[in-house]
Amino acid sequence: MSTNQEVPTLEQTLEKTGFGHMINENKKLILVLGAIVIAMILAYSVFVQVSATKAQEKLDEIYVVESSVFSTYLEGKSDMTAFKTGLAGITDDFIASPVLVPPFLAAINKLEDEKGIDEAVMMSVEKWLGKLHKTDYLYLFMALRVSALYEDQGDSKKAISLLEGLSAQKSDLLKDKVSFELGRLYLSEGNKADAQLKFDAVLKDYPDSEYAKLAKMYMGGL
Repeated sequence: MSTNQEVPTLEQTLEKTGFGHMINENKKLILVLGAIVIAMILAYSVFVQVSATKAQEKLDEIYVVESSVFSTYLEGKSDMTAFKTGLAGITDDFIASPVLVPPFLAAINKLEDEKGIDEAVMMSVEKWLGKLHKTDYLYLFMALRVSALYEDQGDSKKAISLLEGLSAQKSDLLKDKVSFELGRLYLSEGNKADAQLKFDAVLKDYPDSEYAKLAKMYMGGL
């Protein structure tokens, strides 16, 4: 004859060992910790997904700015007046975005060819330059372009100041051009001594550079 035996509960089974007893005593804490870990995993997954979505949304917004402000002007679909209006309307979130710097510089070049550089444009140019980190290569390229704009606008002192900042940087990239341009501007300001030093530096440090040949030509007139 069979007898009904009571099946032990999970808690009773766990109590048979020391480790099981510890689990029984702390099962609420363990469950809470488990729930926290799961919540963290879910939160991280959501964060990654949201970050990816936001990154794509940002790229989409940048594309809209690039196509509506820069491409239309560069492709001749809008005139300089419309471009200036669009440029002034770009918000801080997009100013000096690495994706937008190349079309920005191309548009500035075109604007200069069309004699459209004015005080408002120069303010925009300075704002874009100021948003870039000075150790960034984009800053170097833009600063060289801005120094030329300053010179074209008759403000050699600002051009020199900007180039002196570049000359003080540790990077050797385009240092031959920076030194040559400084020498040329010093000479235009009547500062022959500093011009000589810069031209000498180009000849000594970059003898095979195209700027070394130009430096020799300028030195011949000193």
